[in-house]
Amino acid sequence: MDRKYTHTSPGCYGCGEDNPEGLQLRPYHDGDWIAADYEAQPRHRGFSRVVHGGVIAALLDEIVTCAASIAMNQLAVTVKIEVEFLTPMLIGKKYVIRARHLGPDGKTHLAEGAIVDEEGKTIARARGRFIELSKERAKQFLNGGQDP
Repeated sequence: MDRKYTHTSPGCYGCGEDNPEGLQLRPYHDGDWIAADYEAQPRHRGFSRVVHGGVIAALLDEIVTCAASIAMNQLAVTVKIEVEFLTPMLIGKKYVIRARHLGPDGKTHLAEGAIVDEEGKTIARARGRFIELSKERAKQFLNGGQDP
């Protein structure tokens, strides 16, 4: 499949290809959604054959924030995110993380997403609130400056 990938940040834990310990997600456009493929890695294990809940939350946060940023045409950061864990995410299985922007809500924006397995079963879902960074703060943030 010929995909148009969105921009990534090289050292980012979620989407950075230069971060060998990270998730290395490559977000792409999927209609009105932003999506990324993920194969659950042993290094992301919580216990037994299950992905750690913090990693699941990070997967969702990354793609939901990406969807908000693209819709806002500006780098967004998470103010609040709620994750609902529905069923275990298993090591070695392939998943798709999908998210979409829901719209503005006062000074923030809302977005939602889900992780779906190869059979179409929803593993976890999230809903979040995001705020845009000013262009100056975004530049500092992306250039590895002091606290954004």
